Amino acid sequence: PPGPGAAPRFLPPAPVGPPANGAPPTPSDDLHLRTVRSCPTLSKTVHRSTGHWRSRRTRDLDMLLTNWAFGDKVIHSDRPEWGVGHVTATTPDVHEGTPCQRLTVRFERAGIKNLSSALARLIPAANAPIMIAKEADLSDPLMGGGKNAQRDIMLALPQNTTDPFTTLKSRLQATLRLFRFSDQAASLMEWAAAQTGLVDPLSRFTRQELEDYFKRWAIVRDDQLRKLCNEMKRQDPAGLATEMKGAHRQAISVYKRMDQYPIR
Repeated sequence: PPGPGAAPRFLPPAPVGPPANGAPPTPSDDLHLRTVRSCPTLSKTVHRSTGHWRSRRTRDLDMLLTNWAFGDKVIHSDRPEWGVGHVTATTPDVHEGTPCQRLTVRFERAGIKNLSSALARLIPAANAPIMIAKEADLSDPLMGGGKNAQRDIMLALPQNTTDPFTTLKSRLQATLRLFRFSDQAASLMEWAAAQTGLVDPLSRFTRQELEDYFKRWAIVRDDQLRKLCNEMKRQDPAGLATEMKGAHRQAISVYKRMDQYPIR
C-alpha cells in the first residue's frame, strides 16, 4: 500500500463493453464491465462515446475502486463543510458483494467519522471542486482573483445539483439537502466552509459579507429547486410528491410559491 500522504491508487481507466471495431472484449474489459454492473452506486445505463461503451457515472466507479491509505487527505462530497479529512485507519470490507473499505477519518471541522468507502462519496482533497485556501497569495481566487472570482465561488452550487449525467431525482435530492444551511450562526459558518474550504471563514470574510453572500446564494439555490420541481412535475409527479414530503420547511415554502416566483 502507498505510504502516508501518498496519492491514492486508482485502477487504470478501461473501456466498458465491446470495442467499437467489433473485436471480442479482453479479460480486463470483461472484468471492468462486471465491476460496473455490480456497483450499487452506478447508473445501469451506459452510453456510447468516442467508440467505447462507458458508464455515465465513472466518478462513482473511481470512488468505489479507490484504495485509501493511512494519511490520505480527503473531502466528503456530500459534506464539504466538514473540511479536509485525514484517513487514520482502514479496514477491508464488503458492501453488497463488492469489496470496499471501512475508514476512520478525522475531519478538520467535524472530528472523527467512521465511513464506508462504498457509501461515502470521498474524493482526494487535491481534486476537490472547492477552494482549499488557508493562506492568502496571488494564486488564491479568494484573494488574488478579484471580486468576480470570489463571487463565483461563493454563489456556486455543488456539481451534484446540476450534473446532467445524473438522474433528475438525484439532482433534486442533492438540491433539497442544501436547505440544511441557513444564515444563522453555526449554520452560516458551515455553509461558508463548504463554499470556500476554509476552516475558519471569518479569517477571510466579515460576518456581514457572509450573510450577504448567503442571501444571494439562496436565490440561486431556490431557482434551481424550482427548475427541478418543474421538470419532475412533468416527468414524475408522484416521485416529486414523495421527495417533497420529507423536505425542509423552507424548501416546501419555495415549492408552494413556484407560481408566484417564476424561474429567473
